[in-house]
Amino acid sequence: MGARTAASTWTLLPHFLLRRAGFPFDLLAVPDDDPTVPAVERLVESVRRMECERHALLRREIPAEVERLRRAGDDGTLLRPLSRCRSALGRRRDADAAQRCAALPGRGEHLGPALDRFVAAARDVELARTRVAATLEHSARAEEERLLLGLGHDRVREALVQLSPSFAEHAARSTAARLATARLAAAQAVDGQGPARARDRKFLRTAYLYVQRLAAKNETTSFFGPLTHGRFTPEHQGYAGGPETDSGVRRNDAFLAFWATAELARVIAADPRLAGRIPVRRTPLVAVLDDGVRDPHGRVRRLGALDRAILTAADGADTADALARRLAAERGVPHQAVRDRVERLAGAGLLLADLEPASARPQPLDDLRVLVAAADPGSPWLVELDALRKDLRRYANTCGAPERERAFGELESRFGRLTGVDARRSGGQMYADRLVAYEECEGDAPLTIGADVADRWSRDLAPYLDLCAAYGALRYRSVRAEASRVLAAAGGELPYLEFADRLAEATAATASRRDVPAERVFEERLAAVVAAAADGNRARLAPADLRTLIDSVEPDDDGPTSARFVSPDLMLARAGADELLVLGEMHPYVFAWGSQGLFAPDAEALQADLARDLTPWGGPERIATVLRRRQHKGLVSEAFPGRFVEISGLATRERDRCVAVADLRVVTGPSGPELHGPGGQLVLYTGENDHPHLRAFAPPQVEPPPVRLGGRRPRVSVGDVVVQRARWWLSAQDLEELRRAADGPEAVVAVATLRARSGIPRHVFVKPAGEPKPVCLDLSSPLAVSVLRVFSGGDLVVEEMLPAPDQLWLERQAGRHTSEFRLAMIGRGDA
Repeated sequence: MGARTAASTWTLLPHFLLRRAGFPFDLLAVPDDDPTVPAVERLVESVRRMECERHALLRREIPAEVERLRRAGDDGTLLRPLSRCRSALGRRRDADAAQRCAALPGRGEHLGPALDRFVAAARDVELARTRVAATLEHSARAEEERLLLGLGHDRVREALVQLSPSFAEHAARSTAARLATARLAAAQAVDGQGPARARDRKFLRTAYLYVQRLAAKNETTSFFGPLTHGRFTPEHQGYAGGPETDSGVRRNDAFLAFWATAELARVIAADPRLAGRIPVRRTPLVAVLDDGVRDPHGRVRRLGALDRAILTAADGADTADALARRLAAERGVPHQAVRDRVERLAGAGLLLADLEPASARPQPLDDLRVLVAAADPGSPWLVELDALRKDLRRYANTCGAPERERAFGELESRFGRLTGVDARRSGGQMYADRLVAYEECEGDAPLTIGADVADRWSRDLAPYLDLCAAYGALRYRSVRAEASRVLAAAGGELPYLEFADRLAEATAATASRRDVPAERVFEERLAAVVAAAADGNRARLAPADLRTLIDSVEPDDDGPTSARFVSPDLMLARAGADELLVLGEMHPYVFAWGSQGLFAPDAEALQADLARDLTPWGGPERIATVLRRRQHKGLVSEAFPGRFVEISGLATRERDRCVAVADLRVVTGPSGPELHGPGGQLVLYTGENDHPHLRAFAPPQVEPPPVRLGGRRPRVSVGDVVVQRARWWLSAQDLEELRRAADGPEAVVAVATLRARSGIPRHVFVKPAGEPKPVCLDLSSPLAVSVLRVFSGGDLVVEEMLPAPDQLWLERQAGRHTSEFRLAMIGRGDA
């Protein structure tokens, strides 16, 4: 096989999604004229200079002086105080070190000036700390007042009702009183009041965390994270946007959460009036064999012919009564005998008789109503479901926080009365699917982008996408090789569920092997390239710097075809008169095949365009996705153009599109393991970082190789694109000084010192271990520092905010907003 010699051609599909924050960044930002901002930045710079002088003394000047004194035969008279000075410097006892440096006898011609520079730098640090302490009380009060004023804004309150009704209620009750107290304390200059009180700090930190979601996160939620669909067009150049609306949205709808709909379904299914009228389906984890079944635990159980016939025929389309009538007529047995067997099979967990909502339906409540109406057109539950739908519409159509609160309260009250279940769950979890309902909105100002921009983006992204495709191919080969070993050890064929278990065990055992996988070698080589180009916190690479690494990955028959799909998030940063492209996350899924396809101006054209080329997944006959019971909004909807492999829950009422996971087998094909269902070979559509048993039968993903140089990663640019933002991995030891510091001036100084030593910028995203999403922090903010201090008990990942606030591309009437384009691209060629 020859090495790669040419780059791929990466083509942007015609549709994109613009994701943005619903509020301008100013809602969160500390004004630049706040006196603490320059004071903190001056402190960071002072500490940085002091650390440079410390480094020069410890690494160069003091070792040279020690060597000179030893050659001169010093008896310890000068070496001992020099050693004590070095110890104080190394242990960062800065006051002691400065004193010893100033008093050190017998200075050499090079050491003396270096000691003086450190003493001067240490003095500057102390002055800078004093300035921070002097400004902090005023700044903390001003920040508290800004935050409380923001919480009192009607649209912010309306957003909080949707994020956390309980916090919204608490904030509405206490904000006015807190604001009055803060203003009184500021007017009287009373120490220990306002944000300094412990009971208020927690409230303010929580408020900060919610506000940063509204002003700094490109999420897909309601009017503060609307869906704005756009197109690339040859009809104009550059960007063309539509008009803004006062609300920021053009359309909206409210949805009953899937978990809440499932609770309703459970209660309704227990109604005796519906006995025998509920659809029955085989448990997807049960496989029907020639003489029995393989149950969800993998055990083979012998069953009679009638039981096997029932399990084979029960596909969720028929009710228990209808299925019994049909099979009784076909097999010449009494109807009641079949009904009895249906009941026994359901009791044994082999059949499911339920009103399970379809996981791929956008509005599960509507799906449940159809089921109930089909089972019993006169059911009183229909009246209740219609009332619930009316409550949803009222909730969607109300404006203003008080009206939203009332509408949501009515919705929660009705749900609780119908189900006996608490309408709120997962308390304290900011990103959990906690509430009974949620809203989605179509954003205003629809955007079209000229073909000139699309061509530039495709061209500029291509070199890095080639690298990611090469890395993805290596990861794919690694998974496939392990899958081949597992299948060969089993004789060349296995039920898919058993294969998944065996592959998981084999993959876990692989971690203890001594051989280094090819993808790890690739990562190390890329890290070496980045390290060689790094200048401080930046590493700028040319496309040619990546080509050797890309060409090292030999071409192979990776996946069903050579075509690759990727959905990158692209941000634009203003850099003077130019634009800087900043690459965010890269996804293997098509945004329009899930909840992000809502509100498309021409939904039919959107789906047709994105389903026109399915070659990355082997074409329309092969593409399939494994779907568990829906947990949140759903990454996959019925817009998905392939088949659904059900593993838990029910995907869609279109039962001919569904296959039970227990009916899949893994067999040895010409190119290795293949996944087969009743209709032939399947190629899986998966998410990022999915399980090996899914990735083994999916196309190779286009995924960024991780780069880490010790405890940091510089900002990595390839050509004119920032492909990986600067990042720092901070251990609990790195954060010890902050953890020990008292909340307030001590903590602000500790964070400024940490920034200076590590090169961390003012605006960052911080992700604590175990948290689902990062938090945006302005590290000149006393309140943000307080949040970081709470996080300091464990390891943190810190990443620069890029675009920075002054570089934000999307400018609306209310100010600048964070934003990103979610794109869809297909690559063809050697990569």
